[in-house]
Amino acid sequence: MVKSLRYSILQLVLFILLLGSGFLARHVSINQPERGFSVSNVEKAIQSVRQSMQAYVDEMPVASFISHEHLWQSLDSLKGTDFDLLVFQGYELVGWNNHLLPINGINPQYFKQALVRLENGWYLTASRQEGDILLVAFSPLKQEYLYQNKFLKNGFPEPFDLAPGVLISREPSDESVEINDAEGNYLFSFISASSHSRVSMMAPLSNLFLLLSLVVLWIWLYHFQQTFFRSRWGNLIWLFSSFIFALFFYGLIWEAGISGMGDCELFSPMHFAMSDFLPSIGHFLLFSFFLFTILFWFFKFFRLPPVFNHVGSSKVRHSVALGFFLLITTWYLIFINHLFYLLAEHSSGGLVLIRVIDLDIVIVARYFLVGFLLLSFLFLMERVCLMFLVHFKRWKIFAWMVLVAFLNGLLFGGVGIGDSDWAFLFFSPWAGCSFFRDVIWNMACLTPLFYGWQPFSPYMWAWS
Repeated sequence: MVKSLRYSILQLVLFILLLGSGFLARHVSINQPERGFSVSNVEKAIQSVRQSMQAYVDEMPVASFISHEHLWQSLDSLKGTDFDLLVFQGYELVGWNNHLLPINGINPQYFKQALVRLENGWYLTASRQEGDILLVAFSPLKQEYLYQNKFLKNGFPEPFDLAPGVLISREPSDESVEINDAEGNYLFSFISASSHSRVSMMAPLSNLFLLLSLVVLWIWLYHFQQTFFRSRWGNLIWLFSSFIFALFFYGLIWEAGISGMGDCELFSPMHFAMSDFLPSIGHFLLFSFFLFTILFWFFKFFRLPPVFNHVGSSKVRHSVALGFFLLITTWYLIFINHLFYLLAEHSSGGLVLIRVIDLDIVIVARYFLVGFLLLSFLFLMERVCLMFLVHFKRWKIFAWMVLVAFLNGLLFGGVGIGDSDWAFLFFSPWAGCSFFRDVIWNMACLTPLFYGWQPFSPYMWAWS
């Protein structure tokens, strides 16, 4: 016990040190001295981007595009690029690797300029015309949105190291700074803001400390619950731990924020944006991990209150408790089903991976997001089942599940929420599987026994 107490104190001290170091590093980063931007460095970065795009479009085998199928085969090559490519045939867009560029109603000849302005900002371009085929590569120079919030902000990509207040002009002036291409030809001008904060290594260091503090907090709360969950205060300790984790998780991710999130594709509003709370697929993934954490702890550490374990406890009391927990379970199923609909409605592009070349960090994040939500539901359902198996026979609990699903169907007027939702219909068959799948599991283990393998029951750790 003394050793466990020392270990907990060490974790708590480490959490406080990491949290304090994170905010101290952020304070130092914010208060860096201001300076103007380096014209030569920005010019070199812009030239490098345009040269890379031009080299890519020049290498495209336009002569081999005898059909749109051949064009798409070329676009689907595994060669990665940091920019977007559109292919026009006459005035018709026939190929693209990004359908999110707002180009509708714009004459393709406009894109032959070195710099173009679209609804969501300025883009550097490189083009190649061959017959009636026009290839245009786009790379964002500055994001400019009609509406901004703390996640969706105007600004330049990190490689350019420019303050958001720097303006772009097509015409040179006395107050502007001219930007030329590699041959010395004029491209456009920047009208500089007075100064901006120096980029500091303290910013990523601050992010690292804050994220590590959350990891340490998770571990400390887990061990804290593991130590006391068998006591009479076990459920209250679970509630307390969940509240503390929610407080710091929301405060550090959503309120304090992790600087540089906007520069990461996972936290870009391009792939998903719904609200200030869920402005990106990255925030959605973090929210699903939070739900997974709370319900994983519920599965591991929540138990029926002692009043239900007394000898001679009323079956009516147990039945009411079972119905209550099953209602909570079905309502949570409705909630995560609603989250799936939000993911589908507010995401850009397809949600299902069809081709290997489509696999990227956003696709992987969506799979993990869905996995966390489904696992959180399974943890909740499993704990409810295990809590009442000692008080009811399996068929009675299954009958309660069917009854609760039926009552929800009457309450909401259907087999689910909405016209195409089957949540309640899904709940009942899954409930049956949850009780009889251990029989199927044991039968599946007979074959390995013939080969000398040692199977294990997936329920061994669940009953602890």
